Order: sequence, then structure tokens, then C-alpha cells
Amino acid sequence: MEIKKLLLFASICVGLNAYGQKEHKPYKCGFVPKNLADIQFNFEHIGKLFNCKSGEKIASVGASNGIREVEISTFIDSIFWTIQDIDTSCLNSKELKGVIAHHERLKGKLIKANFEIVIGNSGQTNLKKGFYDRIILCYVFHELTDKTSIMTDIRQALSDSGVVIIMEDLAKRKGQKRACGHTMVWESDFLSEMKEFGFVLKQKQKSPLSIATYFTFERN
Repeated sequence: MEIKKLLLFASICVGLNAYGQKEHKPYKCGFVPKNLADIQFNFEHIGKLFNCKSGEKIASVGASNGIREVEISTFIDSIFWTIQDIDTSCLNSKELKGVIAHHERLKGKLIKANFEIVIGNSGQTNLKKGFYDRIILCYVFHELTDKTSIMTDIRQALSDSGVVIIMEDLAKRKGQKRACGHTMVWESDFLSEMKEFGFVLKQKQKSPLSIATYFTFERN
């Protein structure tokens, strides 16, 4: 049973879909859960560690089609989400509606959350200034080509008490590559960069079923 769960977790993280090739997919991008238990497992071991709260205004940068955010809202009501990405092939109203509808079918109830779409570019998030209680970057930081511009943008988008949560797999050796070819995060360099960007570390958590680490930062 534990092996089965680990395989499920791995498929979620890399965005594999759980449907066979001949089965209809309710949306194009990312993991497609088959039942509520799939969604709950993913929430308990990934989404829950972002510590989202009901009533918060939360932006997710590099969120693809919003599946992670919809999963969180399957269990936490009344979040105002800004789903942000630069890839309009995955982030568009049709795709997001498909994700929401599929999760509502599996839940058997409406998902009580607000979702807006924001399209950015490699150097600009286009997020509202001074607005967000929480900004999430899940496996995004290592892909940023203009970290200074994006992290400056994110800092300006936070409310006075807002936090940014960055989830990454940390490198075991400096210069280690991910499967996608990007360089993995080296913790000491990463923390130094974040300090230069105007952030101070508030909390560090480990995922129970992977090597992922969750860093929570405040503005200094």
C-alpha cells in the first residue's frame, strides 16, 4: 500500500495523468485524479504544507492550469486565488473550468473559491501590488530566468503581513541538474539570494513523502 502511495505521489509531482490514453481527459495539463481519495492524498502530502487559510488572497506563480490550487480549495473554502503563469496553452479559462468541474464531480459539491487568471512573462508577474496574503511558487524558482525581476515583483505584490512559500527539491551537490535540465536549488546560495531580494526566512518544512522542502519567507 505504501509503495502504491509513493507511486501516486511521484506521478502527481511530475504531472503525469492517471488516465489511459484512450480515456477522455477532462482537461489537458497535469495530473487527473480518479477519485476523491486521490485529491485528498495529494492535499495531505503536498497542498496542506502551503498552510493556506480560508479568506486569504493567494497568488500561485507558475501554476499551470490551477490544479494544485483547486485541490487545496476542495478542502479549504473561501480562498481568493490568482492563478498566474506565462503558458497560455495550459492556463486559460477553458482549462481552469475543466479542472474545477472535474474536482467538483469527484467531491460531489461545488468548490467554494474565487479564481482569477493572470498571464505574466519571464520578467514580470503582473500581480496586483500590495494585495496578497500568501504567494506560492511550487517547483518554479529553479526555472526563473530573471529571478531578480520576478522576486522583486513578488515582494511588491505582498500585503504588509504577507508571506511567500517556495517549494523545491534541494540539490545534494552543487550544480546538480533536475530531469528537465534546470539546475537544482543549492540551499545556502538560495537563502543568500532571497536575502538579497529582500526576504527573511520564517519557516522551513520537509514533505513527508518526498525530498521537497517548503520555505516560508517574510519581507525584511
